[in-house]
Amino acid sequence: MKNTSGQTTIQLLLPLIILLIIAAAFAFMMPELSTLQAFLLGGGIIFFIICLASTEAALYLLIFSMLLSPEFVVGTTKGASLGRGVTLRFDDFAILIIGFSWLAKMAINKQLGLFLWACS
Repeated sequence: MKNTSGQTTIQLLLPLIILLIIAAAFAFMMPELSTLQAFLLGGGIIFFIICLASTEAALYLLIFSMLLSPEFVVGTTKGASLGRGVTLRFDDFAILIIGFSWLAKMAINKQLGLFLWACS
């Protein structure tokens, strides 16, 4: 019978060490942020955790954000596309967060593979 307690200990300690490093980075970064930036960062982290926990909840949040999100005018294009501005919406950022959480979920759960059908 193999003794895998050393490997199990490393598997438990490595995520905790990574979380400790991330928490220390946030602790040093938080005093430099404004209140709005801190709330946006916290909301993004909560949104990421929800998307990581449940794909169905992520899709519901995406649909809700598509219906009610405000537009932010980022810039304008002169001459091209009739002078219309470039706009971003909250759902653009939500798609980005959902995509990263999906990749993280696939890294955690190896059976969800991106190209699972190509490997078999």
